[in-house]
Amino acid sequence: MIITKYLINHLTIIFMAISPLVCQEGALCAQSLAPELTGSRAKKAQKLFEDGNRLLRKDRFDQALNAFNQALYLKSGFVEAYYARAHTKEKLKDFDGALIDYEIILELDTTFSEALFDRAKLRYEIEDYSRAIEDFERLLQMPNHGTNAVYYKGIQLTNDPTDVAFSQFATLNTIRADIHQFLGLCYSGLQQFNLAINAYDRAIQMNPGEPNYHINRGLAYSRLDDTSAAIANYNHALAIDPGNELASYNLAQEGEQAGDLSLTEYDRIIDSNPDFASPYVNRARLKMLEGNYQGALEDYDQAVAIDDEDATIYINRGLAKEKLKNYTGALSDYNQALDIEPSSASGYRNRGNVKSALERWDDALRDYDYSIELDNSNPRSYFNRGLVHRRLGHHVNTCDDLKKALELGLPQAEKALVAYCH
Repeated sequence: MIITKYLINHLTIIFMAISPLVCQEGALCAQSLAPELTGSRAKKAQKLFEDGNRLLRKDRFDQALNAFNQALYLKSGFVEAYYARAHTKEKLKDFDGALIDYEIILELDTTFSEALFDRAKLRYEIEDYSRAIEDFERLLQMPNHGTNAVYYKGIQLTNDPTDVAFSQFATLNTIRADIHQFLGLCYSGLQQFNLAINAYDRAIQMNPGEPNYHINRGLAYSRLDDTSAAIANYNHALAIDPGNELASYNLAQEGEQAGDLSLTEYDRIIDSNPDFASPYVNRARLKMLEGNYQGALEDYDQAVAIDDEDATIYINRGLAKEKLKNYTGALSDYNQALDIEPSSASGYRNRGNVKSALERWDDALRDYDYSIELDNSNPRSYFNRGLVHRRLGHHVNTCDDLKKALELGLPQAEKALVAYCH
């Protein structure tokens, strides 16, 4: 089985400061767009707002939230306090609360484009793609105003939207291409790949030198099975950035889908991308075909060390251990796979095979039963269950299962039927 994980790579643009002054990274400057405040309550609200920002910079999110709550109690229309509180709630994974704060901000100030952008980005990250698209489209209709909003751009390194490597910064006037990029990602999330490509086209027209736009457009073409267009986009990204690991990796994956990658090429991919599980799994698959079961096992061990939540990797490693007659180890892997994915028909079938090898006939029979309940179209499950029924002396069940396996296209079932049922 080929395991392919295209890593969607996008630009995350995070609002960091809204002041003509230079702010520390992660801070919302106290000298912000807040209206002039007067009176003791107003001064206390401003002080609490400043305290909250200091706490936010120190990652003391619960205390920062309390400070912003108090500031808003004293000054209910304090837009910047709502904005800071929304960021704090995001840090605390209170996404519903953050969205409510962004809604309040945009009711108080419909021109607050930074809040609209952050709400759109949050909706994208929680996979509310349709509403995120509405926000990004609305943002594109807003005029560019001011250049004092500082954003930090970063490349998303994994599927985790929080795993971002910061690089350069840009003003609001320079991010429209990135908004089209996000629109493309949203359309991809909705499986609307043609619309995604159109959005990436617009992003590339505005900023043709950004390799990530080409990578993501390549991913969209790949999902439409347009391999040549996908490869062209990955090559374009590499022409811009020859050391781009994701472009290299996805280019190699396209080659694998075409069935023309060798072990040597996988060696090269792994050398340049040692932290991705998929190349190890796919190299192990080729080693299994060559009979190098120990080498395959070593690759599966590496894959599990990188991704220990993928049931398929455990199933594949279990197969390698079976080939090496390590039935106890194989059983452990199948148990782990079923813990992760209890509805895995192949997990039950393979565990049944190991229990059969260990002559645990009744246990094996139960696993084959579960496998067939989950997938009644696999002839191997019926064939193997038939053999277990024979071991248990269940003649009728043996012949019924072997007949079913033959009906489903397993040719060796015919020989077993002749041997056991006539």
